Formats: sequence, C-alpha cells, structure tokens
Amino acid sequence: MEGVLQGISIRLWTLAPVPRWQTKCLRTIEPICPYQEGIISAMVLFLDFDGVLHPKGAGHTHFTRLPILEALLRETDLTNVQLVVSSTWRQAYSLTRLRAFFAPDIAERIIGTTASLSDYRSEHERGEEIEAWLSKNGNPAWVALDDDLEGFSPRMRAKLVLVDGAVGLQAEDAMRLRALMAWN
Repeated sequence: MEGVLQGISIRLWTLAPVPRWQTKCLRTIEPICPYQEGIISAMVLFLDFDGVLHPKGAGHTHFTRLPILEALLRETDLTNVQLVVSSTWRQAYSLTRLRAFFAPDIAERIIGTTASLSDYRSEHERGEEIEAWLSKNGNPAWVALDDDLEGFSPRMRAKLVLVDGAVGLQAEDAMRLRALMAWN
C-alpha cells in the first residue's frame, strides 16, 4: 500500500491481513461485546496535541503535523479507527471546538475525551485517565499517540507510540502507529 505523508511518498506494508481488533469479539465468550453492540465499533486512538500534532513550546504554529495523522487515518483499512482526545486541550475546549481543528471526515470519528480525575494513584496521570475511559466504555482495543513517556505506566507503554515532542509527529511515527494498530 502506498501513501503520501507530508509530501513524502512512502510504501506501507501491513504485516497482518486483518488487525486483531477487527475480530476481537469473535474470540471472546463475553455475553455483550461492545463492538457488536455499537458502543465502540473499532480501534480507539487516544490522542495528545502538544508535542504530537505540533512541536511543543512557544512560537510554534498549532496543528502543523495534523495532515500526517489525517492521511494515515484515511487509509482504507484504518477508516474505522475512532479517536478520543487525551490532550490537556480537553480542559480548555469543548468537544465541538476540538473537532473543529480537524477535517470533517476525521472530526466525525472523534468520539469523546478522557476525564480529568480527582484522585490519581500514581504519577502516570495520562495512563490513568485512559484506563478510566476504557473501563467506562467496554475496554475496546486501543493505542495512544503521545510525547510523554512518564504519563504511562510500564505495562501501558506497549500500546504507546512515543513522539519526539520537540518536532511533533513524523512519517516514521505514523508508520509505527500503523503497525501497532495492526497488531492490537
């Protein structure tokens, strides 16, 4: 499969013909499957903004790396990926306003935000917020795109694509994200 990310032509190879998240409920004995019940229909991507969709720090234009993510999410086998905003931007903007930063076809796939918790059990705050969202929403298959390793406990880091916050999302990060989604 070929794609173009930020003007760079790349060839993306899918290692698994069917991502595991597409058949997860077929392999379980749970009486209610959130995927089949329409609660969550696909893989969930928890998305940070600062340091991911644009470089972190003053003087940077916002959302300069968003075209890379949107191009990836438009690939045929990733059109069912849903997004949850885990960025601190969720504390300053409504869900409607957060969606407005994205192209309409991607904005409609943003299904919510993580909550800010009143009490954290550890220093891994982002991870705890994601775990709370997952628990409340049927524990769907998930991955996270973030620039803060310390926000995630060691056991959650296998589902994290870590981005260099000084530069933001790059084509190489998008390829790692694609590969991780194929194996979850």
